[in-house]
Amino acid sequence: MDLNFLDSSEAVILSDENVRNENLKKSGNLILTNKNIYFCVIGTFKGKIKNVQKYPINQIKVFQNKTQAKISNRDLMQYSLDIYFVSGNQSFSFINKIGKKRIMEWIKAIDAIVKGEEIPDDSKQKIEEGIQNWAKATIGIDDSFSDDTKKIT
Repeated sequence: MDLNFLDSSEAVILSDENVRNENLKKSGNLILTNKNIYFCVIGTFKGKIKNVQKYPINQIKVFQNKTQAKISNRDLMQYSLDIYFVSGNQSFSFINKIGKKRIMEWIKAIDAIVKGEEIPDDSKQKIEEGIQNWAKATIGIDDSFSDDTKKIT
């Protein structure tokens, strides 16, 4: 996807496809940058961007030092990222089993950007967990630790 609509000082932090904007009743791509949240409606043919909605990060409400980005459960397997802006709210649904976990990543990143903090990097932890799972399944190394020693099964 061509991101030529981004400002030269914007960096993409998170991006997800097949997210539904409940306010617009459309599906598309959701992009978080250091300055904005974008919702891009993608055309059916050739996958070109048909429409871009821009939501400035500096317009997200903060109450008692809590950024107003929350998770809600729309139904059994559908979770939404609800963001409250000065001018209204937006709700984005992630329709899959990993939706809840992914929304929490979005909330942490949005909160860090709004507060001017370092964005949490869960990728290092995910890589380490992947290596441990591979080691356990492939060569029998248990991921339980006693001091600095690994137990071999």
